[in-house]
Amino acid sequence: MTIDHPKLVKLLQLAYSAEKAAAFAYIGHAGSVRNPDEKVAIKQIEMDEWQHRETVLPIMRQYDISADRQ
Repeated sequence: MTIDHPKLVKLLQLAYSAEKAAAFAYIGHAGSVRNPDEKVAIKQIEMDEWQHRETVLPIMRQYDISADRQ
C-alpha cells in the first residue's frame, strides 16, 4: 500500500533518520559524563530513541516508504 501525502512521507523519513542521529548523540553525551547515575539515565534515553526508530519503520514499510529520501 502506498500513501499519496508527500509531507507525511517526508516527515516519517525525517523522524526515522532523526531517531538514529539522536541515539548516536546520546552515546556521545554518555561518554562525556562521569556520574554513573547520569550515564544510566542517558543510556535509557538512547535506548528509547532506538525503540522509537523501530516503531517508525513498520509504519514506513506498511506504506512502502523507503528509509532514504525518494
